[in-house]
Order: sequence, then C-alpha cells, then structure tokens
Amino acid sequence: MENPQKNKETAYVFVRYLKEKYNWNYKIVLPGVKNQPLFDVRLISADSGELLLQMKQVVQGDIEFMRSKKGQPGMGRPGKDKMFKNSELVPLVKKSEEQYRNEARNLILILHDDECYLTPCDTSLINKNEFANGSFKGIYMVSPEHKLFGADGNKIQNEFVFEIKNAFG
Repeated sequence: MENPQKNKETAYVFVRYLKEKYNWNYKIVLPGVKNQPLFDVRLISADSGELLLQMKQVVQGDIEFMRSKKGQPGMGRPGKDKMFKNSELVPLVKKSEEQYRNEARNLILILHDDECYLTPCDTSLINKNEFANGSFKGIYMVSPEHKLFGADGNKIQNEFVFEIKNAFG
C-alpha cells in the first residue's frame, strides 16, 4: 500500500526535476479520496497542463512480513541486483500496465522505494529498452534525499530522477 506522505515527498522531487529540466511550474494535489483508483498524485500547472502520477514501490510483496523478519538470517529485503538487474521491474511495470489498460497512456509511472533508499548507481542496472514500448506516458525512478550511513560516516545522497521512458519527448 502506498504511503500518501511518501508519495507527496517523492512528487516534490519530480516537480523540482520538471522545473530544472523544462522550467515548468507545477503544484501537487493529492486525491481527496483514499486509494483513488487511477492516480496517486495530480500535478497542476496553468502553463503546462495536468500530469497524473501513478506511484509504485520498486519492492513489492508483503512489506509487513519482511519488516517482521528483518535481522533474521536469510530474511529481509531482496538485494538491488534482484530488483533491477534480474528484471524485477519488468513484471512490476507490466502488471501496472495491465491494471490501468488504456488509461496508462495518460499516466506517468513513478518508481520509488519507501522502505529504504535508491542511489544513482542503481540505475546502471536498468535496461531502458525493456520499457521503451510500454503503454505508460513515461516512467521515472525518483528518490528523495537520504542520509547514508557507512564506514566513512554519514553522507547525504542527493535526490535524483532517472528517466526510464521520457514522457515529454
């Protein structure tokens, strides 16, 4: 289940991307109805029209179950090589295309992760060609800024947007 607050945070990253790349100004509107069937976030602009975002977490499955087993040997979240390199995204996108059918052409699919972070190097594992002929208007991987912890101390991973299929070209 999508988290409306995380959806809003992720949508703000995408809005900043649109401003920087295209000089478009958008306002974010969350649906008034919980679990709106078509979109998770609406972007409104007087100059650039309306965009509908469908948010999908890149890790699917029983998140509560994975959380409950975290720390146990062999349990937890799948590795990023499984999520990206071994085409876990392809079935996720295909399932979403089937779910939204003809409406997908009006939706921008935003791939994100509420439970951990994504980094720009994750995008090197994605084959854009696998998504080129999909029915979504566009597909983007979006990640807000995150604090990374490691041997070098705390670092900040800046927010980023990775274009998988351009919605505007």
